[in-house]
Amino acid sequence: MFNRKKIISIVLLIGLAIILLWENKKLSSSLDTVEIDSTFKKETEKSIADSVNSADSNSVTTSPTEESAGSQTKNTPLEFADWLRSEAQLLDKNDPNNLDKENTLKLKALQFTANEIQYLKKMATDTSATANERITAVYFLTIASEMALSSLFDIAEAPYSLPSPQPVHSLGESTLMQEKAIRVVAIDELFNRFQNNAITRSELENGIQRISDPGLKQYATNRLLELK
Repeated sequence: MFNRKKIISIVLLIGLAIILLWENKKLSSSLDTVEIDSTFKKETEKSIADSVNSADSNSVTTSPTEESAGSQTKNTPLEFADWLRSEAQLLDKNDPNNLDKENTLKLKALQFTANEIQYLKKMATDTSATANERITAVYFLTIASEMALSSLFDIAEAPYSLPSPQPVHSLGESTLMQEKAIRVVAIDELFNRFQNNAITRSELENGIQRISDPGLKQYATNRLLELK
């Protein structure tokens, strides 16, 4: 599984590799214009709480804190949002106890509620969130339980918030590269889940067919062919 300190580098390198691949294969000319998805707009703290609570008003998170992996806590939606934000801020900082922290986070991720997984999916595809928040969100989905499978499929299939391609060296190009890379992380994790028998080949194939971007669909199709 990923080392959290290296996630930003991994995601950006993957995104750059995809762009180079598309350029070499001249796939960019075949990309369709994608309308901006209004559901990816940044919400206020109140709307975050409302959206998370609406999925299951009775859900309770029982997860280890950083101070004690064995203790149980109840996280409100706002507390979970604050926790994700704080973890994102620590993403690229050195941690002398990195292994202990990683183990604690993996235990916590296995206990995410359906509400929390939905919030992570929303953050992973929300371009108004910071890059660290989006990368951290998709990372936590890769180490979460099988409840995260549908969210990983949704991220892989989600259209971009900007038309592709974007002008060279523009902010839009940087944003689009991050969006592509985050979807590749989700796709790769789906293949990991397939190899661990968490999903069937048929489910994986159906998910690939629903990917909206031609380049990403080809990337996933090529990976599928390698499994034969």
